[in-house]
Amino acid sequence: MLYDKTKSDWNTGDTRTRANIVGNIVGEIGIAVAGSKGAGSLGKAGTVAEVVSLDAKAIRFSQSSVTGVGEIQASMAKSGWKGAAVDVVKMADGKLTTLDNTRVLAASRTGTPVQANVLSHDSAIPANMAERFPNKKGGLPSTYGQAVENRIQNQSSGFRKQYPQGGNITGSNQ
Repeated sequence: MLYDKTKSDWNTGDTRTRANIVGNIVGEIGIAVAGSKGAGSLGKAGTVAEVVSLDAKAIRFSQSSVTGVGEIQASMAKSGWKGAAVDVVKMADGKLTTLDNTRVLAASRTGTPVQANVLSHDSAIPANMAERFPNKKGGLPSTYGQAVENRIQNQSSGFRKQYPQGGNITGSNQ
């Protein structure tokens, strides 16, 4: 039954559908899967995160403040976006929140389009990445949405109360 549906989807689907099927087959072993616009990263089994270009102002922050934005901002002003795409999470409210606040702030200040992997809030997060986002009791997230929520819960009470799924502002001393 499942085989017939997969075969049907494969035969009628576009490149992205086929890439998602391959993602389901390989599971979460960290293999890059070729999408319709090149290689994408495997966000969770069956989900290929293609790099997209986004306006920084459409992305919310998951931290009340950041450090080290000055050097990145200067680089972006001179050369545009450099480096890997940031992970941006489409939260349950349908809006986007970043886990990489410093580069998004620098892009916002310079008008540089953000290169992003957009992941669903319920997409599984790899264990090595989950370690960066423990909750206050040390528990690790199992999804990208939980990672965003954990990061927000570790911010100041004012930020986390006003912006439970991400804020449109963040602070910086630069």
